[in-house]
Amino acid sequence: MNVNVEKVAGSKARVKVDVTPEEFKEYYEEALTKILETVEVKGFRKGKIPRNIYLSRFGEGKVYQEALDIALNKTYFQAINEQKLQVLADPEIDIDFEKFNSEKTLSYTATVSVYPDIELGQYFVWR
Repeated sequence: MNVNVEKVAGSKARVKVDVTPEEFKEYYEEALTKILETVEVKGFRKGKIPRNIYLSRFGEGKVYQEALDIALNKTYFQAINEQKLQVLADPEIDIDFEKFNSEKTLSYTATVSVYPDIELGQYFVWR
């Protein structure tokens, strides 16, 4: 995972996160496992449907959606903690779907409100 932080005018920061295809594959597998545990298909016990049958019958749309949710939740908070940002509100997330569709690299930008940098002027201590 690659993280870049850029300060924006005011008290905002733009956090750009790139998740490699190998890392995203782990989130995809986690999402598929989670979905397979809950799906019910006639002829199979609940949670016991084989992957290939699920994917051929229902496609990968729901799996990619769930994988994106998992990846965004995990990588966003990991990026915020690594960069030691003090976030004030929920982020505005913009996902680069062209890069995701062509290279299978999840790349997104989160614009967040952060505490402003405060510089104290010269002050005196009275005793």
